[in-house]
Order: sequence, then structure tokens, then C-alpha cells
Amino acid sequence: MVEICQLAKVNLRQNIELFHGYSFHVVALKGENKALAEKGFITRRMVIDTLTPMIEVCGGKIHRGLPKDGEEDKVIIIGPDTDCPTAQSLVVRNFRVMKREFIWSSIIRQRVDFSVFYYSQHPV
Repeated sequence: MVEICQLAKVNLRQNIELFHGYSFHVVALKGENKALAEKGFITRRMVIDTLTPMIEVCGGKIHRGLPKDGEEDKVIIIGPDTDCPTAQSLVVRNFRVMKREFIWSSIIRQRVDFSVFYYSQHPV
């Protein structure tokens, strides 16, 4: 853990941005529904208050609207912890659909690892 903290400090000093070049689209509920949030869905408030600052401070951008075909390599989809038709349709279109833990894990470990936290059985 000490090594990871030291690496994070070096990265901050050198302005290394983990998510530089990536846009994130977060599949979120339109309203605020605490019951669904407790079941693993992502709410708009969570996106605004938590995920957006974490992504942006690491050099990523928030992608507004659903991504278009041809953007598969540059857009990372963050899906809810439960089945969701929108996230499933993006998996079928070959987008990287990750669970929100992907963001936290990348920041803590100071590296982007697409082999973990896939939303479903999606090829790496």
C-alpha cells in the first residue's frame, strides 16, 4: 500500500492522468430513487457528486448522451451493478462496459486495468 501511495504522489507531481484520452458515459437513472440506488443502480446525484469529479481529476471526460458506433476505443461505459437494457445493448455494440468499481480501483492502484470489473462477460 505504501508503494501505491508513493506512486500516486509521483503521478500527481508529474501530472500523469490515468484517464487521459478517455470519455466516460455513465448509465444512470433519471430520477433520485434511493431504493434502486441501494440495489446497485447509479443515480444522477451519484454521477454529479461522486463519479464526475473522480473521472475529471484523473484526466477523463464525461461523455454526454449515448456513444456512437466507432467510439468503442475511446469511450468507457460505467454500468449499474444490476441488469440494465441500456448497458446490455452497449455490450452488444462492443463498448467496454465496466462496473463503477473500475474507477475506484484504477485510482487506488494508479493504473487502468480493463481485465477486471467488466459489467458482463465481455471480451478484453
